[in-house]
Amino acid sequence: MKFKRYWYLLHRWCGIAMCLFFAMWFFSGVVMIYVGFPKLDHQERLEALPIIDADSIFWGPDLLLPHVLQSDISSLRLTSVASRPIYVLETRSGENLAYFADNGEPLTVNATLALKSAEQFVQGHPPLVLPISSSYLGLIEIDQWSVSSSLNTHRPLHRVSLNDSKGTHLYISSRTGEVVRDVNQSERVWNWLGANLHWLYPVQLRKHPSLWADVVIVISLIACLVVLTGAIVGIQRLRIRKPYRGKDYTPYTGMAKWHHLLGLGALVFLSTYTLSGLMSMNPWGIFDDKQRLEPQLERYHLGLSQPLQQSMAFHNAEDLKTLLNDSPVIEISWHRLNGVSYIVMQQRTDTAKALLGDGSKLSQEQIAQAISQLLPDVPLASTSLLDSYNLYYYSHHERHRPLPALKAEFEDNDGTWFYIDANTGVVLDRLTSRGRLQRWLYNGLHSLDFNVLIQNRPLWDIVVITLSIIGFMFSVTAINLGWRRLR
Repeated sequence: MKFKRYWYLLHRWCGIAMCLFFAMWFFSGVVMIYVGFPKLDHQERLEALPIIDADSIFWGPDLLLPHVLQSDISSLRLTSVASRPIYVLETRSGENLAYFADNGEPLTVNATLALKSAEQFVQGHPPLVLPISSSYLGLIEIDQWSVSSSLNTHRPLHRVSLNDSKGTHLYISSRTGEVVRDVNQSERVWNWLGANLHWLYPVQLRKHPSLWADVVIVISLIACLVVLTGAIVGIQRLRIRKPYRGKDYTPYTGMAKWHHLLGLGALVFLSTYTLSGLMSMNPWGIFDDKQRLEPQLERYHLGLSQPLQQSMAFHNAEDLKTLLNDSPVIEISWHRLNGVSYIVMQQRTDTAKALLGDGSKLSQEQIAQAISQLLPDVPLASTSLLDSYNLYYYSHHERHRPLPALKAEFEDNDGTWFYIDANTGVVLDRLTSRGRLQRWLYNGLHSLDFNVLIQNRPLWDIVVITLSIIGFMFSVTAINLGWRRLR
């Protein structure tokens, strides 16, 4: 009996501590369906890029690369910043470097250039504000809307206000001069009711990644304990064959009765919701892959800078000018496939075209031949071409997932799958058996990312909102009981 009482006390006091969290999660989760955390998505970034001015290019990679440590370069792009063509390089250590393509000078991002970069962004998004009337807000390391770790290589960030009716602020990389994030007043308000609550995202905590992760994991564990103890107590107190007072299945009345019955009725949903929330944090690294991705990609590409720069496709300014005059392009990136250099040309229509140095198109057969280099000592079980999304490769929550894609399955102990852009040869994703398990334990159970739902919206919205309302009502009963107990 004493052990049974401990279950009751544990559920009561953990529930009192967590009831507001549960209500907050269910409410903010609904907000996040329609207003996500601010970010610059793929399409927004493309819309902001002008056509590269071919006549302004006087430096090609052949002149540029000798000035940098080639062995340290992992990627190279030709794009536009402040309406000037510019090369953006990323090193293997994650550092970003930028050089103007018109004179080869390294980029220095100051307030003036940040404002010009903002102007270029606005010209690609006319509804924002015309004419341009932006103002410089200063250089920051981090704030509430730039806490994402994906921005770490761009810090510090220049912040610019567009002074438009939407209250739009732009965040501009101090390394490359590119706009890396945009956020308007509506997003700032709704995110205090959405992602900032749901993810426990105040900047004071989130700027300490390890501490933030530990806090969320601990709170998630307590939430799981509340549901577990609630299930034990609720089932123990339920009488089906011999009802209380001859007719009631529960000994409770009023709000306590609703809490008991709602908790049992939504027990499966509450259990999967709290468990999947914990799984989203990859606690204790349980979903970490055994093999690092970088060496696998290195074998697939054979590195950007291993051969001499003269072997690069379209490596000089004249070749680039001829190419750009023949085809309007907003961005060019250099790649290697099994040691062969090629470029990917990004056009305004969100279509990308891959060309070899001789001007011929990169074929799917060439991509397929290089796939075995990802895991050269492991048999390749199968390759298939995807013209539509499947259970593991899909577009939802504003994810950019291009089609068609090649899927390659290997017969290694990790059960590794790769998804590769069939047009460009770029590796898009890697999933091992652990990654596929996390996909179901997190994306499946928490976000309800099931094809029958996400491919038939608003069915997904209806199901998610209905379950969230039930969860919120249950949380309200817990808040009422907790307040009465404390009072």
